[in-house]
Amino acid sequence: DRARLVIFYRRRGYPRVTVDTVVKELAPVAVELRFNINEGPPIILRSFVVRGLEPVPEMERIVRNLPVREGGRFDRFALDAAADSIRHRLHNSGYPRADAINNFTVNDSALLAWDTLTVTPGPRTRIGAIRIEVTPFQGKAQQIPTSVVRRIMGLDSGRLFRESEIEDAQRALYQTEAYQHVSIS
Repeated sequence: DRARLVIFYRRRGYPRVTVDTVVKELAPVAVELRFNINEGPPIILRSFVVRGLEPVPEMERIVRNLPVREGGRFDRFALDAAADSIRHRLHNSGYPRADAINNFTVNDSALLAWDTLTVTPGPRTRIGAIRIEVTPFQGKAQQIPTSVVRRIMGLDSGRLFRESEIEDAQRALYQTEAYQHVSIS
């Protein structure tokens, strides 16, 4: 547990953390365990740059309210969360193949770090033709007309691809309880 605490604090930006343990016997089969944690000074994130979003019209919205700030503590969990947020926002803005990768440099002795988040949005994508394939139970015909399935899904050709809308369409079909399995690809 001591080693896990040290790793946790180091990933959160405290490279000089110390963790001491104190074990006190309370009874023959019981002990009290105390962890004394001294965080030490944090590593400061001197620079946080997001590259690759220039072709994205909603660039400002994509990077708004990220959990990382220049001048703040260098927190690798927050950097990963920022990359995940950007990927998720792009997947819901017409970029289904978007990716974001952190590349950071740390100077432990100076307690400074620099991070560049490189984003590859990929092509902006719209929903093309929608093809519905229903596999009825063996020996039965399709029970729900395709036009009703389309209406339940709520997806239209030509609309901007949004991952959340694809998931909502799949969920809406599944929640009808008319299908054993629903897959949208």
